[in-house]
Order: sequence, then structure tokens, then C-alpha cells
Amino acid sequence: MHDEELTNPKTMPRQVEGEGTNILDASKAQTWEDVERWLSNYQGHTLRAYKREIKGFVSWILNKSIPDLASVTRNDCREYFSTMSIKKANYAGFVLLSMYRWAIMTGRVKVNPVEGAIPSALGVQTASDIDDEEETSTKFLERKELKLIIQAVRQLESTADSHYALQRWIFWLFLLTGVTRTEISGSRVTGLTGLTCGMMKEEIFQDPNSDLSIKGWCLSVPGINRKLRLVPLPGMLLDELRRYHRYSAELLPDTELNANTSLVIGKGKQPMSDQALYRNVKALGEKVACRLNMLGHESEAAIASQLSPRLLRNTHTYNLIALGVDLHTAAEIAGRSWREVCEIAENVASPRNMFDAFQRCDRSFG
Repeated sequence: MHDEELTNPKTMPRQVEGEGTNILDASKAQTWEDVERWLSNYQGHTLRAYKREIKGFVSWILNKSIPDLASVTRNDCREYFSTMSIKKANYAGFVLLSMYRWAIMTGRVKVNPVEGAIPSALGVQTASDIDDEEETSTKFLERKELKLIIQAVRQLESTADSHYALQRWIFWLFLLTGVTRTEISGSRVTGLTGLTCGMMKEEIFQDPNSDLSIKGWCLSVPGINRKLRLVPLPGMLLDELRRYHRYSAELLPDTELNANTSLVIGKGKQPMSDQALYRNVKALGEKVACRLNMLGHESEAAIASQLSPRLLRNTHTYNLIALGVDLHTAAEIAGRSWREVCEIAENVASPRNMFDAFQRCDRSFG
């Protein structure tokens, strides 16, 4: 197929349209026009990446003589994923899961043929396993690099303004929680509402090996399957949130702060978009790089200029493991697949638990 076939429904081969075995109503068969409506929820790099994945999928079902998107079965999906590498299947599975979930929500199909079709070894069940960027790199900041970057972020305080305060808050939010851009901004497609201040709450963790317990703040992050995961919040992050709220009055006057207030406020007092989150991290990275260059740290400056939400998320996972949190608990806190965590970890840490994980996280940057 040519690219124009993915932008003009009239040029889409008729074989992918029509009635399928999975449709609720013949008048609501999942056609290419429906896929175009789903794709309209995205823009920029995400739109191009998703469109490329759908193009590959449609080409494959046409080659298999499957009459339309609604006729795809779970066995068809299993066969499709078996034709690609693990990383490719990981990303393609997430995209197709989202598309068919949208089709169910809008009454186009009855069941999602992708669910249960992705090999369990991939661990692809939540949006947390896939960042919105089409990269699956597990690169993270080494301790020396991270220390110098953090020092530079703090030294920029003398030139602080409301925009810097926003960028600094986004930096710490990604670094100290490991959340994804989609989790912060929300998604109309998956139904995620975005992170709010009300999702921060105090929890008590009990040490299973003693009578000791610890109380502290956690961020309750909803996943695409509505399953919540608890992310320990260092006291430093709460201080940064208060700081951001003080400066946000300059950027967003008349904004009422309550439990429904987004953790990162964007245009129209709505959650900041994933593209805007990415741009703000990159902007801060450039400022940090300039500062490090002035101090003679050229190699670290080059790394700082490449800062991204993905890099900070990977560093959060690395820090969990470096602090001695076991891999299973690190995967649970970070909302990541076992494969991703193992790629970041150099070796398996001693078995621990949420009590110990919270205690260690709270001490790491406090």
C-alpha cells in the first residue's frame, strides 16, 4: 500500500471494509473511516508511528485474505505477532490494543482480538509498559551523570522564573516517580484521566518480617486495566510540588488547587499534553547542558542535552534497583514489564518488599 491509502479513506482497498464476524451491528462495521477517527486523537510523532503500525497490520490481513478489521481473530493476532521481533511485537501490540478498545467503546466490535494474543513473555498488558515515544531504549543516567545534572538543575535557581519552575517540576516528577507521559496527561482513547493531586495519599506499609511499619505519601497511578499501582513519593517531591504551585499562580492565574487539579497543568487548565511534557523536558535539558558546559563538564552536558521523559523513567527504575529494591517490586512500582526491568538491572537484588522499598525511596533524595 502507498502512504496516500492511509490518509484518504476512498483509496483504501474495499477488502478491509464490510461486515465481519466480530461486529455488533452491520451498520457499525469497523471500516477505515473508523480507524481514521481513532487516529484523529493523536498528532505529530505519535500519529505517524501509530499510522505506520496500522499500515503494517492492514497489509498483513489483506495478504491473509481476512475480509475486514472486524473479522480478525485472536489466533490471527498471535500469528501476526509471531512474524516480528519481541520489541516490535511489544509496541505493535499496544497500538492495536488501543485501536480495538476504541472500537469496543464506540460499538464497532464486541471483543478485543488482541487481548491475550500477545505472548505472555512480553508482559504487555498496560500502557505503562510502553512510552508514547517509539523508542524502547533502556538507557539510563549513571550516578555521576545524574548527580551533576541534579546539581545544575538546582544551580539554575538564581535565574528561576515561572516557566523554569514548571520545567523543574516536570523533571522531578518523571525522575522520582517513573510515570509515563500518557499517565500524566491522560488519554481519551484508553479512558485514562491523567494524574491529579487527589491521587496522592498517605499509606502504611507493614514489614512482613517484623512488627515495624512505615507511613508515607504515595501516588496511586491507574493503569489501562484500571489496576492501581502505588509509587512511593520522597518528601523532596512534595516540596517541589508546593514550589510549583507557588509559581503556577503566575502562569495560570485564578487556578483553584484541589483534589481534581492536574499534577501538571496545561492549556485551558487541563492536564498538560504528552507533547508539551516532552518539549518542557527537552527545554530544561538544554538549559542544564549550557550550565554544565560553563563548568567544564562537556561529556555530561552532551548527555543532558538528550534528556527525555523516557530517559528519566529508566533512571527511576535503575535507582530503585540500585537502592536494593528487588526486581519484582521495582517492576510493580514502575509499572514495567519484567523484561524491561531485567534489561536495566545488571544483576538481581536481594528479595525485599514494599515496606523496604518505600523506606529506601524516601531516603534516596530526601
